[in-house]
Amino acid sequence: MVVVVVVVVLVVVVVVVVVVVVVVVVVVVVVVVVVVVVVVVVVVVVVVVVEEEEEEEKQVEEEE
Repeated sequence: MVVVVVVVVLVVVVVVVVVVVVVVVVVVVVVVVVVVVVVVVVVVVVVVVVEEEEEEEKQVEEEE
């Protein structure tokens, strides 16, 4: 009887540990994806702003 209880407790502990590890991995993956998306958006915005500024400078040079 004691052996059965110990085995059941061990199985429950292992299952809980596996679930916690899976949740942590999923959270880390989500955080990484969010960070990558934010970086990509920032880079795109910076590139668009820089291109607009360059176009404005070209227009100003053409007007002169």
